[in-house]
Amino acid sequence: MPNLTNEFYNLTNTIKTNHYIETGTYLGDGIKCVLNNYNNIHSIELSEKWYEYNIEQFTNNNNVKMYFGDSKKILPELLININESITIYLDAHYSGGTTAFGEEEVPLLFELEILKNRKYDDIIIIDDCRLLGKTGICGAGDNHPIYPTMEYNWSNITENKIVNLMKEGYILLKNDNHKYTDGAQDQIILVKNNITENLKYYDKLLDSIKEDEYIIKQLTKQDKKYIKQFIYDNFIEKGYDKNILNDEFLNYEMYNCIRHSKMTISPYMNELYLPQYRVKIKDIIIDVKYGPGLRLLKLT
Repeated sequence: MPNLTNEFYNLTNTIKTNHYIETGTYLGDGIKCVLNNYNNIHSIELSEKWYEYNIEQFTNNNNVKMYFGDSKKILPELLININESITIYLDAHYSGGTTAFGEEEVPLLFELEILKNRKYDDIIIIDDCRLLGKTGICGAGDNHPIYPTMEYNWSNITENKIVNLMKEGYILLKNDNHKYTDGAQDQIILVKNNITENLKYYDKLLDSIKEDEYIIKQLTKQDKKYIKQFIYDNFIEKGYDKNILNDEFLNYEMYNCIRHSKMTISPYMNELYLPQYRVKIKDIIIDVKYGPGLRLLKLT
């Protein structure tokens, strides 16, 4: 169970959930990683051995609840009583050795189908995505006590099928360089794209500003194009997924550049020079009288 990074929350405009669910407990290492960060932690384990092991291991942690059984059967029952958004980590696949093999090797698509029918905007983290669409041998060695060598078959579990099971309005992020979670780099995160909604709000707010010494409404199309290109280049340089770099996203980030002091939401931006106005991002002057949280660049 990885923790989501501040960068993830800032980019997606989401907040940390009260509930974190895991499918596939095994040794309980995932629970330990988030133990002090969530009010309610739920973990589903198919192996009776490891279920009992973790019941004992976390007996004194009141925020941890264990569930015994197949995730595709337990998960719907668990979610009935959680009437809010959750963070969920999907890792309930056979991993060799003493781990459990259910009705199928990988129940991921069944789990995603369950989550797709939820009315809440859940944050979904999928582990081991390096195996998607493949068959082969994995593991840490024949005699490894935790992850022995095993044959796997994920040929029916593909990224395209995952995308087809995403809710409308969701985006897929890849955890390259641990940008979005502190877990493995091959994790995928599915999350609602809140950028469009926020962009409409700021468009309306910016349109209400009176023209005076501030430059917001004075920006030309060429200026905006310059800013968005600068932002795009910085995202690409930092290794961000091109899937999120659409025009709506770039517009929203442009407004972030203008309204936030010291790049609190966009720390990857060190300096932005607007030739027409001789303004640099690092020389921001703050003024919030035009609306809650709105911060404007002032001519210098």
